[in-house]
Amino acid sequence: HYWDHFDHTEIRAKRQNANAANATPADKAAFSRLMDDQINTILTLPEADLFNIKEVSLPPPPKSGKYPSKNCDMCGESTKEDLLVVKTGSKHWCPECAAKF
Repeated sequence: HYWDHFDHTEIRAKRQNANAANATPADKAAFSRLMDDQINTILTLPEADLFNIKEVSLPPPPKSGKYPSKNCDMCGESTKEDLLVVKTGSKHWCPECAAKF
């Protein structure tokens, strides 16, 4: 992948040179050329060379203790209690599920 071989060191060095108080027009032009080259490379590469698309498994985010919440009886998502919609008697649905059904 492109990002496995991306050289941050060269870009940082040329950026510092171009932004320095004593930067010459040549320093600024060198940085601009490098950035143009990097941008053109990124824009012309196939997606498979830029991205590694795969399924990931992440733990759910921690629940917020700021507001009381309950799970939606339809989808199971934790929803702030005052946003739940009462459907068919005692079922509590999140706004998204309530709008769908």
